[in-house]
Amino acid sequence: MNKQNQEWMRTMNGKELWTNAFGERFYERVCVGFKDLQCVKDGEWFTPTDKEVKALRDDQLISEYGTTDMKAILRMEGF
Repeated sequence: MNKQNQEWMRTMNGKELWTNAFGERFYERVCVGFKDLQCVKDGEWFTPTDKEVKALRDDQLISEYGTTDMKAILRMEGF
C-alpha cells in the first residue's frame, strides 16, 4: 500500500463507511470499519489493496460531499 493510502487509512481509524470498493471481494455493497491499516467486515479483518483504498476514498468523498470533484469540494468548503 502506498504512503498516501496508508496516511488516509490512519485518518479513518475508528470510523465506518458504506462502500462498493469491495465488490470483487464480497460481491455487494458493505459497511466496513477501520483500524490502523486494516478493515473489518463481519468480524473478518483484511488489508485492502491500493485499488480498493482509492475506491474507499472516492466513496468517502461521495458520502460526505456528494462528489469526487475536488474543485467543487473546495468551493463547498469556502476556498
